[in-house]
Amino acid sequence: MASVAQQKLRSVAYLGEDFPGLRIRAKVVQNDRVEIGQTLFRDRSRPQIAFAAPVSGRVSEIRFGPRRMLAAFVITADPDGAKTASAQQAGASSSDTRQALLDAGFWPAFIARPFGGPPDPGADPKAIFVTATASSSTAPDPASVLAGREPEFAAGIEALTRLTSGAVHVCQGRGPTLWSGTSDRVHVTQFRNGGGWGLPGTHVHKLYPANTDRAIWTIGYQDVAAIGTFVASGRYDPIRTVSIMTLGAKSRTVQVPIGADLHSFFEDETGRHPGAACLISGSATHGREAGYLGRYDDEATMTKAPARRAFKFPLPIMPTAALDRAIPMNLLTVPLMRALSIGDVQTCEKLGCLDLLEQDVAILSALCTSGEDYGARLREVLTQLKEQSA
Repeated sequence: MASVAQQKLRSVAYLGEDFPGLRIRAKVVQNDRVEIGQTLFRDRSRPQIAFAAPVSGRVSEIRFGPRRMLAAFVITADPDGAKTASAQQAGASSSDTRQALLDAGFWPAFIARPFGGPPDPGADPKAIFVTATASSSTAPDPASVLAGREPEFAAGIEALTRLTSGAVHVCQGRGPTLWSGTSDRVHVTQFRNGGGWGLPGTHVHKLYPANTDRAIWTIGYQDVAAIGTFVASGRYDPIRTVSIMTLGAKSRTVQVPIGADLHSFFEDETGRHPGAACLISGSATHGREAGYLGRYDDEATMTKAPARRAFKFPLPIMPTAALDRAIPMNLLTVPLMRALSIGDVQTCEKLGCLDLLEQDVAILSALCTSGEDYGARLREVLTQLKEQSA
């Protein structure tokens, strides 16, 4: 496994695409020096939620999008800026654990369903889902990543039970159980890896669907292990194991900080294929084109640059068997795609869009000949539904 230093890491970033609608209250300004684990900014509308620096370095860019929503918060990393940092240890009670995770910058690791984004700080979810499956055939194997970190993972799971009065679902691939504790509120369910079965949206849909009256949180297994490390030792660990897939179908596994610069992974390949490739955070089917690793992604992919479309408007949706099988949920896929493409909010809700986030429908954009971006259309619909439910 390659080290961070061998990756020639230049910078890391928090991307607004991972946090829909986020407006921030910055605690540092451009060109400020920051240390790993230091609070960079807070959610303007929910200031209890802190975002911590994944590396030590210098703030090189703070960029905003429409309506002053965060687009990117970039840190140029020191040569040895990726490591772990000490922080105040979490307490044993529910309130102490919750506050400690908020203060230390772990809250953005959770995604609330429906709608997405970090959950409200005081919310009591009906269930928490731990995603310990490989989202694709090229993603890291969770059992291998957690080998030797079983105590930290167990401590993280135990901490999650203090954040909900409901169940904690550990969703893992087939094989020996990753959870060996005795709590009757922790349930282990095995799913196939890849093909959409490894995505948290599928797990929630199959086991305990979310709706506007039933909030569900999801979190990745590496974040759970990092929480366990923090609870046990007070250390903030931003390092994640990530798989890298190049144009020549060569893969390798590396350890990098949250939000690492994707160009650091593919420096040699981009030099050999200038302008002929694009970088994707995530897999080729469920990822998105980006310059930095997404907050919730554990793989990065280089693909051939897509051909430019000659059509000004999307083409008609052509139903195919591949589209019908693309999402392993009990959904009418093609009718949902049509409703998303025209922004029919009521029909989208009836067809089950509250079960979905952008990652779940990314494969539809890849398979559909219309050229539509279903992730973007879904976000527009979810934003309207969230405003209506407020």
